[in-house]
Amino acid sequence: MEDQPLHIVDLDEPDEPPTVPTGVLSCHECTILIGPGYLESEPFPHPQGHGVVCGQCLESLMRRALRAGEAAPEPPPPWDPRQRR
Repeated sequence: MEDQPLHIVDLDEPDEPPTVPTGVLSCHECTILIGPGYLESEPFPHPQGHGVVCGQCLESLMRRALRAGEAAPEPPPPWDPRQRR
């Protein structure tokens, strides 16, 4: 073996972080990806208006509101992709 050091990282890899594919959203609460081909395929509007959330986080937010003594928000209608977040 020659005396050249081995590279731990491939030098051809870009330094930029990977981008999220078009049409895929990120849950505001847990940051999982929501869209076709992912575990969560349907985004829901965040009850407090902070972007979109996945179905599991929406249920969690509703349970937390009930425990805090607040009136549970009505489940929002499915998110319309034509709306901006």
